[in-house]
Amino acid sequence: MKYFLYFCLFFSSLYAQNKLYNHYFGNLHSHTWYSDGNKDQDTNTYKLPVAKAINYGRTVALNLNYLAITDHNHNEGLNMTLPRWRSGVNEADTANKENVFVGIFGQEWGTLATYGGHTLIFNTDKLIGWNPGVYDVYVAKNDYNRLWKVVDSLNAFCYLAHPNNTDFGNLLSKSYDSNIDKVLQATAIKSGPAFSTNTTMTDPSSTTYESYYHSLLKLGYHIAPTADQDNHYTNFGMSNQQRSVVLAKALTKTDILTALKNRNVYASEDVNVKVDFDINDSIMGSIITLLTPFNIRVKVTDETPNDNISKIEIRCGIPGSGTNSTVLTSISNSDSLSYIVNQPVSSTYYYYVFVQQNDGQRVWTAPIWVTVNGYLPVTFGSLIANKMENSNYVKIEWSTVSEINNLGFYVQRKGEYDTEYLSLNEDIIPGSNTTLQNQFYYFIDTTIISNGNYYYRIKQVDNNGLESYSNPILFNFNPTEMKDYELKIYKYELKQNYPNPFNPSTRINYTVPKSGFVHLAVYDIYGKQVQLIYSGFQTPGEYSYEFNAIGLASGVYYYKLITNDHYMVKKMLLMK
Repeated sequence: MKYFLYFCLFFSSLYAQNKLYNHYFGNLHSHTWYSDGNKDQDTNTYKLPVAKAINYGRTVALNLNYLAITDHNHNEGLNMTLPRWRSGVNEADTANKENVFVGIFGQEWGTLATYGGHTLIFNTDKLIGWNPGVYDVYVAKNDYNRLWKVVDSLNAFCYLAHPNNTDFGNLLSKSYDSNIDKVLQATAIKSGPAFSTNTTMTDPSSTTYESYYHSLLKLGYHIAPTADQDNHYTNFGMSNQQRSVVLAKALTKTDILTALKNRNVYASEDVNVKVDFDINDSIMGSIITLLTPFNIRVKVTDETPNDNISKIEIRCGIPGSGTNSTVLTSISNSDSLSYIVNQPVSSTYYYYVFVQQNDGQRVWTAPIWVTVNGYLPVTFGSLIANKMENSNYVKIEWSTVSEINNLGFYVQRKGEYDTEYLSLNEDIIPGSNTTLQNQFYYFIDTTIISNGNYYYRIKQVDNNGLESYSNPILFNFNPTEMKDYELKIYKYELKQNYPNPFNPSTRINYTVPKSGFVHLAVYDIYGKQVQLIYSGFQTPGEYSYEFNAIGLASGVYYYKLITNDHYMVKKMLLMK
């Protein structure tokens, strides 16, 4: 695969304003004695264990916003019964504190037999099982093909716990299945240690399941990573700092489950690191279609003193390709990264972020899957407006990070209470046609008079006449009181060169009254151009250029000034 990739010099963060989500830290995998957890408790006296687990998470655990209890679904050497399942559902509902702490009760389905595997199932109050009397919905042991269909019928979803390569009916050996993809939303990258008794968050898991995550992505599955503790003792959220961080609108059970189902989650080995990752404002877990090129933005925040970022990587791959993702770019010792990607048209890629802190703790985000269906004619970088010194002119400057088939630009302005933008330049400001390099432009607004708030934007026109617009900027204009000087009013004027006659150089001066195209060149008596002095866009003002006639014979020459609506010519004499 071929990419044209380059750094975006202008980083504007969506995260500082109008953010549509919050970061909620939690654990999706833990157990009570209703299956095989609470190993430090007396099951005869430790009543309502699911409610107590959620209360522990809310009152004892550090930086935990939600907790999911996922007791095993069967009774083969375990304690699950249908009454206990239903009690767990009710206990979680009672212990849940909307907008304070979210409690969730799910199930861990399956066994660790050959081709088995444990699947966490959420968003259903139905127990799925095979033991007589211990299920609401029957699915035979290890019948994962049936399980996926049942989960879909219940509008539930699955997360894979501590996956091994042959688990889930040897899923990795099979081709992509869209029916599985509908219900399979995440897989653990970090899990456990399952039987840790630590309560100081200092017992991290030494195992990662990153390769399984990569394998699912390259098969084509839309999957997110998680980091959980698989608690079997009463230390929920406290055995280590591993967290599954959910990006949700609010701390409610509905919002958390919706975000989990949409894969808006990342796996973290750090207890409080916040990662924001978006492509054109679509957050991690999104499946989007857009135009190329597009902007990838990453921002990492950690409030712990000296918990600095060692590196940020943006990784990408092609779903269904059978090939692992590769690193597009990385940055060291920085908490943010912005990158422009020119992805091929009619292609689909996925992008995700890997973060490593100086203490070695890591973060893996859910990907964003991008299908490109066309070219974006211009990707704008910066747009700024500033009042010029000692004048009432406003200088508008903008940059582009890429241009495709771009004819040029019009600068537009409207007042705070106006309904329409007006173009300020009659003549188009030429663009750079097609380029993947940063380009810089400016225009001087000489027509603004009244004080107040104004909006500026850039209108872009391509060679086919199609238009696009930059985001507008707000500018507050306060005119300078004119005391010691006056604004110059220019007119078209081509002055006589000086000196004249000359040998071998002379200076040519001219003025233009408005912004537009300007062409200045020297011709011999036969009309042949002998030297181009300037050709391009100019704003109102006075201009001066030196003409050097070294290499030319003595005689009469003409210099011509050509604009979009004026043509002027003067004669000069070279005497050697």
